[in-house]
Amino acid sequence: MIVSRGALFAAVALAAAACTPTPYPEEGSASFELYRARCAQCHVLYRPHVLTAKMWEAILVRMDGERKRARLPPLTDDERAVILEYLQRNAQDAPPAAAPAAAEPATRPAVD
Repeated sequence: MIVSRGALFAAVALAAAACTPTPYPEEGSASFELYRARCAQCHVLYRPHVLTAKMWEAILVRMDGERKRARLPPLTDDERAVILEYLQRNAQDAPPAAAPAAAEPATRPAVD
């Protein structure tokens, strides 16, 4: 079977694109970094969009017990709130993010 260079190039490009890691939402933000620091201690980080907001709430309750069994320090109330807000804000059923407001054009004072 003979494959054209164009088809081969397209196949390689498609494979490379599939291997490129997709960034997490808000990657680099304080919320994401807290999520990574506290949750990746035990498991890979799950992408927030794989569950609904309600499901994330239940998962965090379950993880409280898992952390206790693993003898890890529990999340503080503030950590829990920040992580849950991050996950729910980016959950499967989260409303689309609002587009940033356009900057108001500068106005010049009237000259008489």
